[in-house]
Amino acid sequence: MIFFLTAVHAQSISASVIGFTGGNISNSTAMISATGGEPTGGTLVNGSTKINQGFQQGYYSYWVGTTNTDWNTATNWRGGPVPDANTDAIINPAAPFYPIIVSDVFCRSLLVSTGATVTVTPAFKLTVTH
Repeated sequence: MIFFLTAVHAQSISASVIGFTGGNISNSTAMISATGGEPTGGTLVNGSTKINQGFQQGYYSYWVGTTNTDWNTATNWRGGPVPDANTDAIINPAAPFYPIIVSDVFCRSLLVSTGATVTVTPAFKLTVTH
């Protein structure tokens, strides 16, 4: 009979924030790249190697369309500002009004749920930056 023993080491980690402007971090055995302002999911330390795992948190605005069809009306959005190039826009169904684009607008990403619509008027642009 052959038995194999495996040692498992548990580690407790807590969330932290990397607060630098980005770049590379290195020591004698490892190097990682990161961007500033990432909330991290945890840190793993093994000898002289340290790795932070994180994600880039975006800003979300949800279309509620309670005022009118104007994308640029703040009261039509919940959860955030009128979307810009750094905002993820989410258009949910069952709004009283759906957005009609009548000027050039931007958003970081756009999710149009089944049953919802976004209309872009000719001569204007909806630019999704991500």
